[in-house]
Amino acid sequence: MTMRNLLDKEPPPQQPIPITRVCWDELFDFLQNLFKPKFARPYVNLDRVTTTKREFVKVVEWVVAADFKGELEGVTLNCPVVADYDNTVWKLEIAGNEKFAGKYIGSALTLGFGGCEIHTQQKVTLWGKSTTGVSVKMDGAIYGREILLGK
Repeated sequence: MTMRNLLDKEPPPQQPIPITRVCWDELFDFLQNLFKPKFARPYVNLDRVTTTKREFVKVVEWVVAADFKGELEGVTLNCPVVADYDNTVWKLEIAGNEKFAGKYIGSALTLGFGGCEIHTQQKVTLWGKSTTGVSVKMDGAIYGREILLGK
Protein backbone atom coordinates (compact mmCIF):
# COMPACT_ATOMS: atom_id res chain seq x y z
CA MET A 1 0.00 0.00 0.00
CA THR A 2 1.46 3.32 -1.02
CA MET A 3 0.48 6.74 0.18
CA ARG A 4 -0.46 9.25 -2.50
CA ASN A 5 0.58 12.27 -0.54
CA LEU A 6 2.59 12.82 2.63
CA LEU A 7 -0.31 14.81 4.09
CA ASP A 8 -2.78 11.89 3.78
CA LYS A 9 -3.55 10.18 7.05
CA GLU A 10 -2.87 6.52 7.51
CA PRO A 11 -6.06 4.47 7.89
CA PRO A 12 -6.69 3.14 11.42
CA PRO A 13 -5.91 -0.55 12.06
CA GLN A 14 -8.77 -2.96 11.41
CA GLN A 15 -8.62 -4.50 14.88
CA PRO A 16 -7.79 -2.39 17.94
CA ILE A 17 -4.75 -3.39 19.96
CA PRO A 18 -5.78 -4.72 23.40
CA ILE A 19 -4.68 -2.59 26.32
CA THR A 20 -3.63 -4.48 29.43
CA ARG A 21 -3.73 -2.67 32.73
CA VAL A 22 -1.29 -3.79 35.38
CA CYS A 23 -1.54 -2.48 38.90
CA TRP A 24 1.82 -3.26 40.42
CA ASP A 25 0.60 -2.92 44.03
CA GLU A 26 -2.16 -5.49 43.50
CA LEU A 27 0.22 -7.82 41.66
CA PHE A 28 2.84 -7.51 44.39
CA ASP A 29 0.24 -8.16 47.15
CA PHE A 30 -1.05 -11.19 45.26
CA LEU A 31 2.42 -12.69 44.86
CA GLN A 32 3.35 -11.91 48.45
CA ASN A 33 0.18 -13.55 49.79
CA LEU A 34 0.56 -16.51 47.46
CA PHE A 35 3.74 -17.69 49.15
CA LYS A 36 3.05 -16.53 52.70
CA PRO A 37 1.40 -19.15 54.94
CA LYS A 38 -1.78 -17.91 56.57
CA PHE A 39 -2.76 -18.70 60.11
CA ALA A 40 -6.48 -19.44 60.22
CA ARG A 41 -8.68 -20.81 62.94
CA PRO A 42 -12.23 -22.06 62.72
CA TYR A 43 -14.91 -20.10 64.51
CA VAL A 44 -18.23 -21.37 65.82
CA ASN A 45 -20.56 -19.92 68.42
CA LEU A 46 -23.92 -21.37 69.35
CA ASP A 47 -26.31 -20.57 72.12
CA ARG A 48 -29.88 -21.04 73.32
CA VAL A 49 -31.98 -18.23 74.74
CA THR A 50 -35.38 -18.48 76.41
CA THR A 51 -37.35 -15.23 76.65
CA THR A 52 -40.80 -13.72 77.02
CA LYS A 53 -39.62 -10.26 75.95
CA ARG A 54 -41.32 -8.50 73.06
CA GLU A 55 -38.17 -6.59 72.16
CA PHE A 56 -35.24 -8.24 70.42
CA VAL A 57 -32.75 -10.11 72.61
CA LYS A 58 -29.32 -11.24 71.49
CA VAL A 59 -29.28 -14.96 70.70
CA VAL A 60 -25.67 -15.27 69.51
CA GLU A 61 -22.91 -12.89 68.42
CA TRP A 62 -19.46 -13.00 66.79
CA VAL A 63 -17.00 -10.14 67.18
CA VAL A 64 -14.01 -10.69 64.89
CA ALA A 65 -10.85 -10.68 67.02
CA ALA A 66 -8.26 -7.91 66.73
CA ASP A 67 -5.57 -8.57 64.11
CA PHE A 68 -7.87 -11.01 62.31
CA LYS A 69 -10.34 -10.84 59.48
CA GLY A 70 -13.38 -13.08 59.50
CA GLU A 71 -14.94 -15.22 56.80
CA LEU A 72 -18.60 -15.86 57.55
CA GLU A 73 -19.74 -19.25 56.30
CA GLY A 74 -23.22 -19.44 57.79
CA VAL A 75 -25.84 -18.59 60.38
CA THR A 76 -28.41 -21.07 61.71
CA LEU A 77 -31.76 -20.17 63.30
CA ASN A 78 -33.88 -22.74 65.13
CA CYS A 79 -36.66 -23.14 67.67
CA PRO A 80 -36.30 -26.49 69.47
CA VAL A 81 -40.02 -26.43 70.35
CA VAL A 82 -42.10 -26.57 67.15
CA ALA A 83 -44.90 -24.45 68.65
CA ASP A 84 -42.40 -21.60 69.24
CA TYR A 85 -41.95 -20.92 65.51
CA ASP A 86 -45.35 -19.19 65.40
CA ASN A 87 -44.40 -16.85 68.27
CA THR A 88 -40.80 -16.01 67.32
CA VAL A 89 -39.38 -13.42 64.92
CA TRP A 90 -35.73 -13.00 64.01
CA LYS A 91 -33.29 -10.24 63.10
CA LEU A 92 -29.79 -10.56 61.62
CA GLU A 93 -27.09 -7.88 61.56
CA ILE A 94 -23.79 -8.31 59.72
CA ALA A 95 -21.06 -5.70 60.17
CA GLY A 96 -23.56 -3.07 61.30
CA ASN A 97 -25.98 -3.71 58.42
CA GLU A 98 -29.39 -5.12 59.20
CA LYS A 99 -30.04 -7.96 56.74
CA PHE A 100 -33.57 -8.67 57.92
CA ALA A 101 -35.79 -8.00 60.93
CA GLY A 102 -39.16 -9.26 62.12
CA LYS A 103 -39.04 -12.42 59.99
CA TYR A 104 -40.83 -15.64 60.89
CA ILE A 105 -39.41 -19.03 59.93
CA GLY A 106 -41.38 -22.27 59.76
CA SER A 107 -38.53 -24.68 60.50
CA ALA A 108 -34.81 -24.64 61.19
CA LEU A 109 -33.00 -22.42 58.69
CA THR A 110 -29.32 -22.22 57.76
CA LEU A 111 -28.21 -19.21 55.74
CA GLY A 112 -24.98 -19.77 53.83
CA PHE A 113 -22.69 -16.81 53.14
CA GLY A 114 -19.83 -18.59 51.37
CA GLY A 115 -16.94 -16.88 53.13
CA CYS A 116 -18.30 -13.31 53.26
CA GLU A 117 -15.47 -11.13 54.60
CA ILE A 118 -15.96 -9.48 57.99
CA HIS A 119 -13.33 -6.93 59.04
CA THR A 120 -11.51 -6.73 62.38
CA GLN A 121 -13.74 -5.87 65.35
CA GLN A 122 -16.95 -6.02 63.29
CA LYS A 123 -19.90 -8.06 64.54
CA VAL A 124 -22.37 -10.64 63.30
CA THR A 125 -25.39 -10.70 65.62
CA LEU A 126 -28.52 -12.86 65.58
CA TRP A 127 -31.50 -11.51 67.53
CA GLY A 128 -34.89 -12.98 68.36
CA LYS A 129 -38.03 -12.04 70.25
CA SER A 130 -41.41 -13.35 71.33
CA THR A 131 -44.28 -11.76 69.42
CA THR A 132 -46.93 -12.59 72.03
CA GLY A 133 -45.08 -12.43 75.34
CA VAL A 134 -45.23 -16.23 75.63
CA SER A 135 -41.96 -17.94 76.58
CA VAL A 136 -40.01 -19.04 73.47
CA LYS A 137 -36.75 -20.98 73.10
CA MET A 138 -34.40 -19.87 70.33
CA ASP A 139 -31.20 -21.54 69.16
CA GLY A 140 -28.65 -19.74 67.03
CA ALA A 141 -25.28 -20.58 65.55
CA ILE A 142 -22.70 -18.53 63.67
CA TYR A 143 -19.76 -20.24 62.01
CA GLY A 144 -16.84 -19.32 59.83
CA ARG A 145 -13.13 -18.76 60.30
CA GLU A 146 -10.73 -16.08 61.46
CA ILE A 147 -7.57 -15.39 59.43
CA LEU A 148 -4.56 -13.62 60.88
CA LEU A 149 -3.82 -10.37 59.08
CA GLY A 150 -0.27 -10.00 57.83
CA LYS A 151 1.69 -7.07 59.15
